[in-house]
Amino acid sequence: MFTKACEYGIRAIVFIAQKSLKGEIANQKMISEAIESPAAFTAKILQTLVRHGIIESVFGKAGGFKCHPDRYKEITLHQLVMALDPGFNRDSCVLGLHKCSEVNPCPAHHGYKTIKYELQHSLLCITLHDMVEHMDSSKTVLKDKPVMREKV
Repeated sequence: MFTKACEYGIRAIVFIAQKSLKGEIANQKMISEAIESPAAFTAKILQTLVRHGIIESVFGKAGGFKCHPDRYKEITLHQLVMALDPGFNRDSCVLGLHKCSEVNPCPAHHGYKTIKYELQHSLLCITLHDMVEHMDSSKTVLKDKPVMREKV
């Protein structure tokens, strides 16, 4: 649904927020490993998040990135997506048509309309606080875990 940069960026901010709650600063290598993202790609994503004022970079030997916990309830998933994937259009046609509308609908328009509304609502309502809070669950992850195979 989102670009890889957007997916990794959302994972990164959740990881940074978790560390910030503990008073810790997350460095780029730590973030990259935690979200299973290539280091150079992670660096570009982190620069974007800093440029949009979502996270702060901390300089020095023990430097890295942090996010102020008092902002967690302000930062929405919508803000993150718009910063990381400015081309994202939640109103686009599911079939990719440029002129799909209520007047000229594609075959999936009316069924997809409800999904678009729910997506828009979720993007605007889910906050960084919500995502960090869900990370307390042992079943919530920021990266794929290896699949355990049964012994035969």
